[in-house]
Amino acid sequence: MTELTPWRKVVKPQKDVAQGKYVAAEFAADLSSVISGKASKEYADPKEFFKRTHITKGIVRLVDMAMLRMTGKGGQPILQLKTVFGGGKTHTMLALYHLLNGIKKVDSSVLTAFDPSWQGSPPKKANIAVLVGTALNPTKATEVAGHPGLMARTLWGHLAGQLGGTDGYAMVEESDSKGIPPGSDTLLDVFNRFSPCCIIIDEAVAYVRGLYEQGTASGGNWDGNTTFFQQWTEATSKCETAIGVISIPESDVEIGGVAGQKTKDAIEHVVKRQDDIGIPLDTDEGFEIVKRRLFDMNIDEDLRETTVIAFHKMYQDESQVFPKNASDAEYFERLRSCYPIHPEVFDQLYGTWSQLERFQRTRGVLRLMAKVISTLWQGNDNSPMILPGTIPLFEKEVAGEFTRNLPEDAVWDPIITTEIDGNKSISHVIDGTNPLYGQTQMARRVARTLFIGTAPRVQSKARGLEKSSILLGSLEPGVPVSRPTDALSHITNRSANLYEDGRRFWYDTQKNLKREAEERARAIEDFRVRDLIMKLLI
Repeated sequence: MTELTPWRKVVKPQKDVAQGKYVAAEFAADLSSVISGKASKEYADPKEFFKRTHITKGIVRLVDMAMLRMTGKGGQPILQLKTVFGGGKTHTMLALYHLLNGIKKVDSSVLTAFDPSWQGSPPKKANIAVLVGTALNPTKATEVAGHPGLMARTLWGHLAGQLGGTDGYAMVEESDSKGIPPGSDTLLDVFNRFSPCCIIIDEAVAYVRGLYEQGTASGGNWDGNTTFFQQWTEATSKCETAIGVISIPESDVEIGGVAGQKTKDAIEHVVKRQDDIGIPLDTDEGFEIVKRRLFDMNIDEDLRETTVIAFHKMYQDESQVFPKNASDAEYFERLRSCYPIHPEVFDQLYGTWSQLERFQRTRGVLRLMAKVISTLWQGNDNSPMILPGTIPLFEKEVAGEFTRNLPEDAVWDPIITTEIDGNKSISHVIDGTNPLYGQTQMARRVARTLFIGTAPRVQSKARGLEKSSILLGSLEPGVPVSRPTDALSHITNRSANLYEDGRRFWYDTQKNLKREAEERARAIEDFRVRDLIMKLLI
């Protein structure tokens, strides 16, 4: 077997990940905690934030468009952010917030990703208002962020107060006290007086839907708040150095029922006439985000290169048994970029698991991989890369990060325990009785690869993995390419929940027909079988 250096000797996880002391909530950017001064350093400190933040295409587009607008060089006045659940909306807004607070507060290397045309004369003394719907209470007056002692009741009261303090709030005070939106002309006066200005509104739907069919609260009523968004849009359009940024949820989880859908439709109706910025987080951007947040960026490049070359050579030498793209030069670059995580892990998480409604595309991957890396690190994992087949599903918390997103989550737990990765599971027994498999936990690798690649697609017509994908997720250099296939045959013969159609294999929550027939046969008493045979012979 080719001796490759274990990944854990080439690169180290961030300290909190290695020690398993991370908190899942830390992976969720929170604008309200940043502006209130309560956020952790990795979000509150601009340098630390960008040190751990991959500059995505969405961040670049938002920042460039906002900066051009606020420097009077044109651009759309209202930018609408849309992503899937947990797709990076708030993180993108936070990047803009930090840069508006002063580009000198971030390392110059960060700025190379952005349009240089605005960097020579960035917005000076930009006033920023950040409204986070989940942090505001529409039933009572609350303190205006950044202005101790100044209280406001409504979205427009907080907006004006954040932009201009007591002077700004005074311009909408009457409207705020009555819970009635001030009109676009008044808002335009606020923007002109305190421009260049940026208004960032996150979780707007979450705030306004709470007022649906609830009458009038301190923060106004549902109709008044939806009208405010139209007034805000019109006023921002007329102020040449004002920019509005608003996040609109795409998933049913975030929208929140009938009230949420009606609220989303009403807000979108008035802001859709402006510009939309979709932030389609692709797989490559996803793994860059994960790497920066979960790993120390210091890496032994020579050892990494040796591993990457060995894997790619295996894919080229045995190209007939692996997916066609695995032997391409592009895949070689992906192996290097994703290291120490294999690209197939990201392809499954961002391509398969992200289709599940409950799976958060960025935060979900971060918290899941944090637990995986922590478990492997503390368990002295010696694999050269983190493959789908090396993900420790025997660890209940790791398995739980997967199953919590599945429609029948409670059903999957015993399947993992008895079939895939428990101490007495079928795959574990096969590894234990065959030394050739046991050396690399091959049966368990195959079973894990199948679960990760097929569990989310149980209800899909395109379910199952072909053998080439199973090999990609379970095999490492130096191991015979026939071994995963052999192990798969043993699993297929014994498994109650593994299905095949001759070409593809998948795990299902329902027992397969073969096992169902065996169990029914065992349930028939021997004497009944003898009696039936005798009856047929007579």
